[in-house]
Amino acid sequence: MTHPGSRRALLAAGGLTMVGLSGYTVYRGIGTQSPSSRRSAAVVRAEVERHVAESTARANQAAAARAAEFEAFIRERKAAGLVGFSKEVTSYKSSWLAIKGKLPFTDANEHRQFVADAFGSRLFTPAQLSERVARIVKSFEQDLIEEQNKLAVLVRQAIGGAPVPPSEASEAHHDMARAVAVAAGAAERAATTQVGNLVVSEAVAAIASQVLVRLGVTAGILSAGAATSWWTLGAGVAIGFAVDAAVRYFKSPEEDVKRDVERALDEFAVTVKDSIRQELEQAVGKRAAVWHQAATGML
Repeated sequence: MTHPGSRRALLAAGGLTMVGLSGYTVYRGIGTQSPSSRRSAAVVRAEVERHVAESTARANQAAAARAAEFEAFIRERKAAGLVGFSKEVTSYKSSWLAIKGKLPFTDANEHRQFVADAFGSRLFTPAQLSERVARIVKSFEQDLIEEQNKLAVLVRQAIGGAPVPPSEASEAHHDMARAVAVAAGAAERAATTQVGNLVVSEAVAAIASQVLVRLGVTAGILSAGAATSWWTLGAGVAIGFAVDAAVRYFKSPEEDVKRDVERALDEFAVTVKDSIRQELEQAVGKRAAVWHQAATGML
């Protein structure tokens, strides 16, 4: 038989336990309440817009880094082959071809072709230059995709007011991609390729053509054609610098040729790097506008 005092103690303890449990439940409910429900829509929008701005800044940094890869490629090839090229174009054979080209009934372009061939074998060919530019743009396309995926998670986190579990990241990527596609579809049709989906086969052509225009190549000759052919022409510009320098100094010491060709290639590398960066940054600007429209449309 339970003592009356013990029964009262048990009832009191039970009551305290129930109060404690109910208090914990209330506390837990407050603690798990979605933070976004306690924030104004303006605050959430400001956070989303901040994420878009930061993603845009990172994308521009990626554009600069990718453009710098072109300059690095030229400098790498220059370091590997410029000395050999300078020796070859100041050799006895080169000098003889230059003199021979001035004689009657001979091929005046034979020496120029010799120098161009030496340039291709020692430094780079038009095909290698074209491939390098295509690789840069493809890599940048991947940079944009990765940045968009990061933005997708950040936007979902801002809207939900809580960290996004790794298991939901792919869903966030998909939702953002769908929103971007809708936003891009609402953009001007002519800009859709570079705005919504940087398709390499078309974007390389667009960027390459604009870079060559910046280099002074007439836009009229850049009609329908492959991006590789446009960049072959761009390689011809670089090779032309070197060939002209070698032809001018075919009687000069090897160091004179090396110095002038090095200067020409350095200028070419910087000019093209800056042009690629500017074109990629324009693509970022267009993509950023779509990101903003897509992200704010998800609020």
